[in-house]
This record gives sequence, structure tokens and C-alpha cells, in this order.
Amino acid sequence: MFFNIVFFMPKQKSLQNKPISVNWHFWPWCNMKCKFCFATFNDVKKIISKELALKVPAMLKDVGTEKLTLVGGEPMLCPYIGELLERSKSVGLVTKIVSNGTNIDAEFLANYGKHIDYITLSLDSPSNETEKKLGRGWGYYVDSIKETAKLIKSYNIQLQLNSVITKLNWFEDLNEIIREIEPIRWKIFQVLKVDGQNNGSVEKLLITPIEFAAFKNNHKEISYAVFESNDLITGSYIMIDPIGRFFDDTTGTHRYSESIFSVGVLKAFNQITWQKEKFNQRNGFYYRDPHKKSLFRIKRKSLKILKRKKRNICT
Repeated sequence: MFFNIVFFMPKQKSLQNKPISVNWHFWPWCNMKCKFCFATFNDVKKIISKELALKVPAMLKDVGTEKLTLVGGEPMLCPYIGELLERSKSVGLVTKIVSNGTNIDAEFLANYGKHIDYITLSLDSPSNETEKKLGRGWGYYVDSIKETAKLIKSYNIQLQLNSVITKLNWFEDLNEIIREIEPIRWKIFQVLKVDGQNNGSVEKLLITPIEFAAFKNNHKEISYAVFESNDLITGSYIMIDPIGRFFDDTTGTHRYSESIFSVGVLKAFNQITWQKEKFNQRNGFYYRDPHKKSLFRIKRKSLKILKRKKRNICT
């Protein structure tokens, strides 16, 4: 599949914005064939070296990045993802992995769990058969995700879920399985067509805004759900591709900046479109005051109650 790579330079763009929260698609290859995937990177034939990759976390931190999400493809296929996590945490970044669960086992979490703040698992349906039709897994995907989710929680890593809503699952009820797994955050995406990435396979899976709204209405009671329509998705993510270019999909295809290694992170970042108001709308800053502070407040409150009870006993 061939398509033109478009570089674009805005005439005048403020340099005030920083790449606050970055999704780095550093590993373009995947072991599954999701028909809706908008990050296939068919145009990328090779990636940067391990040595260059290990420099990226510090480069991002130096210009104001707070959170780095390692995505793919399937990032857990990368043989040095543990080193990337160590390097990212050592420079002070909040770290996250988005995965289909591949290679997330007890050995990996024992070795690198202390360097991971969040792991997001992909789950689109309560049905193994539906997942298989979507190209995700081989007929036992849902069962695998349930087990992996339990394992992640046992290592005190914050668990999130991502779901892509398509023609095959917009009418399904995910309430029970989501509450069973109980992530701290559940992101629900309306399936998105991106030319050069999933055109040719996604067309039969596209849904209308009405269908997406129906799914939202059927799951509105889950308080930690974040629903992202096509409009909210496009332009709200800060993304870097496998060879070190920022990119956006605001025109329906990937538009790339120059490489961060040739022009620097900030100059490259200001060559793409990022709409901060959409980022805020989908609560992109959730990681600044997540679970730990909430637990701290709960513990303080519990401690006060305990002290009051002791005083009552003494009197």
C-alpha cells in the first residue's frame, strides 16, 4: 500500500505548547490483525536503533513532557521495552503501556513493574468470537485479558482498558465484564478510518454517531468511562512514530513532522496540530491527581475516624 507522506509547516504557530503527554508508537509491528487498527505504519519499513530510542525519554522530559505512553503495534514485542521503561522512570516521566496482553507475565512484572505507572489492556467485547472476528486474538482473547488484568493488579500497577466500538460490538453490553475487571479508567473509541493505515479493512466496521451514542447511553452508569467520538479523537493526541516524527490525523491521514533527531523535539512538535481543548475535554490530565492521592485522602479520613473512636473509648 502506497501513499504520500505530507510534511507541513504552519506559517506562524506559538511555541507555548509543550508535548505534555506523548503516545510513542515506537514498535510498529504486532502479532494480531485488528481490522480497525489506525496505527499499522505500513509506510515505515525500519525503526530507529535501540541506542537512539533510549535517548527519547530524556529528550521529551527536557521540553516539558510529563507522561510517556509506549504503544505500537504491540510494544510488548520489543526486546528492550524494559530498558525503555527504566530510562523513562529514571528521568521522572509517568509511564504507561498500551498492550493486547502479549508477554505481560509474572517474570516481566517482577523485573519491571516498579517502573510502570499504568498498563492499558485492549478489550472490545465480552465475546471471544466477536474479538476473533475483529482480528484480535484466536478465540480465547477475552479469557486471556481477564487473567492478565488480575496479574497486573497483583503488582499494584494501575489498570486501564481501551475499547474500540464498531459494527460488530456497538450493540453489545460490556457493563458486566468491565465491572468484573474493574479498571481505574475505561476509554471507549468510536472506530476511526485513517487513510494509509486501515482503509480497505475498516469500512465495513464504521458506525454512525447515533450508534456510538447508543453504546454510550447503555454504559453511562460506569463513572470512570471516557467516550471518544471521531471528532474528539482527532487532534487531541500527541503522537510520535517509529522513526521519531510527530504526527497527527486531523486530515484523515497521518501528517508527519520532521524528525526530532534532526530539528529537535519542540520544533518538530510545532509542525503538527494538537488541540489542547480536546485533550482537556477527554480529561487527558487524569494522571496528575489519580489514585494515589485519592487513597491518601481516604487514609487520612480513616485515621481521623479511628482517632475519634479511640477518644470515645477512653471516655
